[in-house]
Amino acid sequence: MFKFTPEKVVQLGDHASPEANEAFRLIRNDLHFKLENRDVQPTENAYREAADFLTDATGIILGIDAVKALLSLYPETRIELATDDRQTEYDRGSS
Repeated sequence: MFKFTPEKVVQLGDHASPEANEAFRLIRNDLHFKLENRDVQPTENAYREAADFLTDATGIILGIDAVKALLSLYPETRIELATDDRQTEYDRGSS
């Protein structure tokens, strides 16, 4: 996923190239997807898998409630987990 600062967006907008237009289209599609799915919640099984992954990656034992609390701080990640979003922005833009 791409992160753009306001300065980068303005800089990108200054170039009227096909690549800049495509970048803006992808950004718009990604934001639209997140807005449509802003209230979606992962399943208990998805939370469990995330807890296992984080425990394996960090060595810190995390329960489902801890993962829910963490994901409340990262809504984009929660949306991706809830929607099983393994598509790229390119795939999403072409559907």
